[in-house]
Order: sequence, then C-alpha cells, then structure tokens
Amino acid sequence: FLRGTLVFLQRQRKPLLKSIVRCVGRAKDPVKFLLASEQRARERQVAYETVRLLREDVIECYRREGVNHYENCQVETQKFYDVIKQKDMGQLHPNWKNTDKFDGW
Repeated sequence: FLRGTLVFLQRQRKPLLKSIVRCVGRAKDPVKFLLASEQRARERQVAYETVRLLREDVIECYRREGVNHYENCQVETQKFYDVIKQKDMGQLHPNWKNTDKFDGW
C-alpha cells in the first residue's frame, strides 16, 4: 500500500499545425502535398463511380435481354471490361518525369 498524495498525469496537447506537418513527412510544400492527396482521392472516387455505373448498365441489360444477353449486351459488357482492365480502373494520373519510379499511388 502506498502512502502519499495522488498525482494526476496530464497529457500535453500538441498544436494542430505540428501534427499536420508531421503526418506530411518530409514534403517540401505541405499545402501542395495535402491538395494533391485530396485530388488523388477525388480521382479515385470518380473511377470507382464510373465502374459502378457501367456495372449497373451491364446488369440492367442482362435483365432486359434475358437469354439473348450474349448477343445484345456486347457493347455494354465491352465498355465495362475495357474500364476494369485498365490499371487503377482508368483513374487519371499526373505526368511523372520518371514513370518507372512512380508506378502507382
């Protein structure tokens, strides 16, 4: 059993700006880095939504055409296949100076 006074440990609050800069890492310009991250997220979301819409078109065509979907849904199926076959589902990427070094996100 310990005798004495109780000491409450207090956490130190870190300033918000330092925590943002720390998560950025060694970026030369943190603002540009965060803007680029947001833009990549938007491009990724657009790519996902495009795939979702094309998939809905294929499903709708299959249901509409029934047993004839092999012949009548080739256009929708080919569009869907062409998009999902691409790397990152057709997501736009910036023009890198060295494309071998920056293969993906």
